[in-house]
Amino acid sequence: MFRSGEIDFEEFSQALSELDYYFSIPIVRVDASYTQFVKIHHPAVHMHVGLNNPSRIALDRVWSPFMFTLFVVKNFYCDLWHAKTGESFRLEKLAKEEKDQLALLEDKYFCPVQKGLINLL
Repeated sequence: MFRSGEIDFEEFSQALSELDYYFSIPIVRVDASYTQFVKIHHPAVHMHVGLNNPSRIALDRVWSPFMFTLFVVKNFYCDLWHAKTGESFRLEKLAKEEKDQLALLEDKYFCPVQKGLINLL
């Protein structure tokens, strides 16, 4: 229905939230919006975990699709991550390399007060 255009994203999200279904792995998304930025209250770049809740976990940089994928696999598919990383911790090293390539947000979008709060860095 969503793909065919019969319902829009908001209606689709509402229908998902009303499902009587247990998700063992939460829905996660990263948003980047400088126009919606409100210091401390609505970070320019943030992660949402779950549906229909006000969670906004601040991020100090815009994530690449690869960084997002690494985060999801490491945190929600732990057995797969541990099986693939090995004792050399190659996936952790790869994640660090990817993170280091991502540009930090300007201070006006990630201020010293925000830096002092609980965030994903």
